[in-house]
Amino acid sequence: MVPESNDNQNPVPPLSERLHKYVLELQQLVRQGVEHPRFEFKRSASITREDLDDRLDFIKFIQGVANSELAEERFIVVGADPKAKQFHPVTNASEFDPARVSTVLAKYLEPPPNIEVFNGLQTDEGHTLVLLIFSANQPRPIMVKTEGSRPGGKARLQVGEVWIKKGTALQLVSRSDLDLMYRQKIDEEAEDRARKRFKHFSEISALPQNVVSFPTRIPVRELLVGPTAEFRRFAEELIAGNDKARFLMLIELVREYLVEGWNKHEISSSGFPQDVPKYAAELNDFFRDEFLPAIQSVVSLCILIIKYDFQTDWLESAVKVLVDALEESRNLQRIKYAPLAQMTKSLQWWRPFFESYVALKTVAVYAIMRDRLTFLTPILQRLVVPLTIDNRPYNKKPVLFWPFLAQMFVGDEFRQGMSTFFWNERVSAFWGEYFLTFDKFRAAACQLELILEFNSNLGVNATKDDQLGRWLQTNAQDIDLTYFPDLAVHSLELIVPMAERLYDVVISHDSSSSSFEVLPELFTAALKHKRRDQRIVFYGEFLDSLKTWQSEAMMRSMRFPFMFAWQGRLADAVEKYRAQRPRQ
Repeated sequence: MVPESNDNQNPVPPLSERLHKYVLELQQLVRQGVEHPRFEFKRSASITREDLDDRLDFIKFIQGVANSELAEERFIVVGADPKAKQFHPVTNASEFDPARVSTVLAKYLEPPPNIEVFNGLQTDEGHTLVLLIFSANQPRPIMVKTEGSRPGGKARLQVGEVWIKKGTALQLVSRSDLDLMYRQKIDEEAEDRARKRFKHFSEISALPQNVVSFPTRIPVRELLVGPTAEFRRFAEELIAGNDKARFLMLIELVREYLVEGWNKHEISSSGFPQDVPKYAAELNDFFRDEFLPAIQSVVSLCILIIKYDFQTDWLESAVKVLVDALEESRNLQRIKYAPLAQMTKSLQWWRPFFESYVALKTVAVYAIMRDRLTFLTPILQRLVVPLTIDNRPYNKKPVLFWPFLAQMFVGDEFRQGMSTFFWNERVSAFWGEYFLTFDKFRAAACQLELILEFNSNLGVNATKDDQLGRWLQTNAQDIDLTYFPDLAVHSLELIVPMAERLYDVVISHDSSSSSFEVLPELFTAALKHKRRDQRIVFYGEFLDSLKTWQSEAMMRSMRFPFMFAWQGRLADAVEKYRAQRPRQ
């Protein structure tokens, strides 16, 4: 039996007890010569204008600690040196009056960090200490808002800088550091919005408040738009109980929002509604509060199916509803008209199609990250007609092959790569917890790009193979298999693990299907008539061409190519290809 919750089970200790505990702990660390990641020790510091260098250095140090990842409280201790295993009495402790410190930080930093300052503490031997306690909850990113310069004129703090403490060094934040900082804020705002939606829909449908804890609950819309943790528990219940009946009910509920929900707003109609501003607001609300939460939920469901290595037919059902949502979003005619489009700025005409695409790609990336490659096939082999504003009939493409012929982005959104853009735009906020870090997501995303590019290489018959060409003419005449991989800004080092796996597929492939194929039997058509040595040369040509393409693409965009070379058997394959290549 679960005990009743008690908000007072873990009361916060009184301030005097906390300080006593901290002083004892830091004394033990100093005396033992131990450096601890929660404690930053400084022999001396100053925040007066007379010691401007020390003042600016200390402000930057405080900023760096506050911007670092804090799972719990952290501390700066002035007057201690663990390397020397001794304390140094602080003679200027009065400078660190809490009000004065607060004023100085507010002058230079925006927003000011959440800290407590104690300037009258003493060790057992009577040495005075200054202790700054950093709350685990900081308003990151904390930026410099006022320039600070040395007397000679050299700037030590520049407006807009964001310093972070990593290990033993202070450094300017990277893009990935900022992503993590903003992700926490986005997650908190999303959860708050989800709780509000849940409460709103619960009141509308008069659901009992304890419905979420009912063990045999049926899927309801409050589940889709409510807190993500609650949906995850429900999805795990279905998987653990192999409850296909409730799973199919959930899929149909998702379909109501992703596929059928637009019809309730008559968005396929060509005329204008009577009250255009009201209609635009309703569309924005539907997209934000129902469509996007449904996307978030169904992708989380797919990820959990992969995570627990469950049944592929469940994933196929979930993927199908995402593809259906993508197809249905072609018909959003009304928001293609300029007068209405100006009122639905967050809901551009291509946005639902794009969200469905990012969702499908996220599921595929997760399957690769978790090495559950059998789950790739239901996504890789989905074909769709590329999106255009006028819905012109083009040849179908594999859904992961960037199925867009419309101009959607006009800035430099993709300068750091599509994977980076997808992570910043949607993945980190909705499903970042499953990938843990951007680097893990990026590595798996790049490996997916290698799979897609290899399929494209076969699909356009880059090697001019006669037998493959005849097979494509018969089986893929109306399918566009051109693709430009998202590998122009990422080191090929990230794709080496997948390159090794593809090597094994190439040299050992028989007539059976492969989890990596975008078309059934494509690999067989390309490889079955080749001997082992021919396959190695064939794969070496692919690897060599990929590296050449990346270098040329980087040079065209004014970037220096990566210092990368294939190693081991991959390098041998490239060398065998080059050895038999006709001399120019």
